[in-house]
Amino acid sequence: MTSSRRARALVHLGVLVLLTAGLYGRTLAYGLVWDDYAALRTRPLRAVLGAWTGPWDPGGVWPDFYRPLSIAIYDAAFRLFGHNSLALHALTLIALLIAAWMLRAFVRRETASDTLGLVAAALLLLHPETPSSLAAWISQLFHLAALIAGLTAMLVWQRIRLRSGTGWGAVIAVLSLGVLIKEDVLMLAPTLLTWQVIRARIVGDMAAPSRMIVISIAGWAAGYALWRTMALGAIGGYGWPSLARLPLNVIGGPLFAFGLQWIPSAHGISAAAGAGVAVLAVLAWRNRHHAAPSLISLALCGLAMGLIANLPLMLISGHTRLYLLIVAAALTFTAALGMVAAAFTAARPAFPFTATLGVVLWAATLAAANWANTNTFAPCAPETLQRDAEVLSWEILPNDVRARLSAKVAACER
Repeated sequence: MTSSRRARALVHLGVLVLLTAGLYGRTLAYGLVWDDYAALRTRPLRAVLGAWTGPWDPGGVWPDFYRPLSIAIYDAAFRLFGHNSLALHALTLIALLIAAWMLRAFVRRETASDTLGLVAAALLLLHPETPSSLAAWISQLFHLAALIAGLTAMLVWQRIRLRSGTGWGAVIAVLSLGVLIKEDVLMLAPTLLTWQVIRARIVGDMAAPSRMIVISIAGWAAGYALWRTMALGAIGGYGWPSLARLPLNVIGGPLFAFGLQWIPSAHGISAAAGAGVAVLAVLAWRNRHHAAPSLISLALCGLAMGLIANLPLMLISGHTRLYLLIVAAALTFTAALGMVAAAFTAARPAFPFTATLGVVLWAATLAAANWANTNTFAPCAPETLQRDAEVLSWEILPNDVRARLSAKVAACER
């Protein structure tokens, strides 16, 4: 790395640190919320080890999932920090910053642009769903761990994709860790295969994956699905959706992630953010002929990831926490911004002030929606008090924790 690139990387890191602190610094005082109480509690070693051959939290408050590494993460965090929410929220924000930095590295390699790498990382932090999926409550550490595993697989894929078939074992090894944290990391396997096809056809700097690679990955995925079903004794999870719910599941994930419609009641902020997406999409489509093939490829990759990652969400009774779709949206938006910027700079020597102002206003709108969603996890927010009431009904809650939570609720009501 040259000295100028090193200096630029340090500047970008500083920007992301400041953005993380500005958006989420107040969560350090938020305490525990909702699933945090189920995640951070005493578990005997046999329960942690038993998650490898059965449900992740039998007898708890969650449906049956096969997530042995998630329980190991929760157990380690509780043994290290107990209910020290300041330390646990700080750990969450550090993990979020690492994920943003990894996304920056991925996009920088795809586009050969440090600036677009920074844009993608910033969009991950700014997305209005990031507080719910990754940042504002401690139990989302398992989402952050799954995301870091997924981003690691993406970065490894970038390194091995030019080889003729070799190296995919390393990608699958990382994805195997990811699916032991959360099942939907499995969808990154078909996503990466699709990305390689897109890159091969649009950029032309690599070959499409061979039939043997596709068969091998399909076999790995089938083996994991069989093992998971045997461990749970059933498909597990939330159950199948009703016919009335299915159409909402089909459109809900992409609408919330790409349309930024998470806070519809926050004074039209989400509507304004979604309008910005629509404008960006139109401008990117109109100016696609000015874009480099790598940008076209990145845009298609983001859209493909959004569609593929949404597939398992369609088949459950309800869904939120769309952390993979946030990454898909960040990739797509970054590519679209790059396409528009390429068109503007091709026509004139400097980026127009009006276009710069529009991007700044859209980013401010995203930040406002993000801020509103983060506020819903504040200690005395109405949503938090509703969750507290549910937690107080849990039989697994220890008496001392129940007493502290009851005192906190009473203080908020006063």
